[in-house]
Amino acid sequence: MRIMKIINIEKKEIIKAETRIIDDAPKYLKKEEAHQIILNVPNNKYKDKMFIMFLWNTGLRVSEAIKIRKQDIDFVMKNIKVIWLKRRVKKNRIIPINDKFAYQLSLYCGNMNKSERLFDFSRHRAYQITKKYGEKIRKDIHPHLFRHGFAVNYLKQTNDLIGLKKLLGHVDIRNTVIYTKIVNADVREKLNKIDF
Repeated sequence: MRIMKIINIEKKEIIKAETRIIDDAPKYLKKEEAHQIILNVPNNKYKDKMFIMFLWNTGLRVSEAIKIRKQDIDFVMKNIKVIWLKRRVKKNRIIPINDKFAYQLSLYCGNMNKSERLFDFSRHRAYQITKKYGEKIRKDIHPHLFRHGFAVNYLKQTNDLIGLKKLLGHVDIRNTVIYTKIVNADVREKLNKIDF
């Protein structure tokens, strides 16, 4: 009986520790949720749909996404030049995009001038768009959740922390490591379902 009490106490402590780890981790969109949001955007709201797809497929910050111009996309090499300010210094990075999304982007901005922004709206409008379509899946959505979702999805499928750091534009790897908390919690959950 004493052994059972000890085991139960240890189980409770493990659950508390796992809850703390998950609570400290950033909130994010699961792949299914992101796809559901994209599906909920009507076809006559093509710009809104492409914006949400852009956030999901690139992991860019909203401020970076709304500054992208057609000339920043290399459709041959399938990458995007991202320019951002860090302590009032302009920095840039090149991020790759997958073939399917590169094709969708080429269709979307085919008639645009090179200097034209892909999404000619404000940061505030970007928040309104994601919130509007997030409500359709009964979630309070903002653009940064797509960034976190991109990071978790990438890490779960590749286990490539260094690549993720480059994609997200993190200067310090410690900012990237936070996503391992989510992935590790998921692995632990799956492990707990296995009978040894």
